[in-house]
Amino acid sequence: MQIDTLEQHYLIPEHLKGLQKDLAYTVTLESGEDADDWFVESMDRLLKINDWNKLSTSISLLFSLTDHHGKNVSRRAHRGDYIKITPKGNTHNEAHWIHVEAIEYDDYPDTDRETIAIHLQPSIGPFQKNGHSNNLNDIESSGTFVIERQAKRLSASYHSRNDISDTNATDNNHEILASIISWFSVTDPQWEDLLKDTLE
Repeated sequence: MQIDTLEQHYLIPEHLKGLQKDLAYTVTLESGEDADDWFVESMDRLLKINDWNKLSTSISLLFSLTDHHGKNVSRRAHRGDYIKITPKGNTHNEAHWIHVEAIEYDDYPDTDRETIAIHLQPSIGPFQKNGHSNNLNDIESSGTFVIERQAKRLSASYHSRNDISDTNATDNNHEILASIISWFSVTDPQWEDLLKDTLE
């Protein structure tokens, strides 16, 4: 569902151009202890990028976590990693890249609240050290996932900013535009499925 009530996380950047979206799924647990446990499990599911393929089968992309050298890894995501995305059924070895810009955990014991957020940006790949700009026309297209526990309430949300996937790119920026188009091809219901499955 679309949201406008959750407090915006500081990793969500300013929206400058193009499209934005804010989606969320929320559950309320029976006790604070249950909510604590669910938060830890949900955080683990969010950061294990390779498992996104199992969590949401409706998304038409395959996600593979790599380190900053492009080597496939089986662990939680770290800042500086990449997510390699390929269309399901792809037969041309076509891959696009998403950079893990930031991962932040915050705890607010005075208000019985904690959050984990991962901020992602479409990018050229780790092998493409060719001097191309990592941004298209200096626009910061991005997607940010946030899991928040507030007492017994648990929320998973997705926030896209500066979706310029309909922009015409110059030749020097076609790699980054292809990554933008691929990432933002995921529909709202597909992201909502992933949010729901991250919590449940």
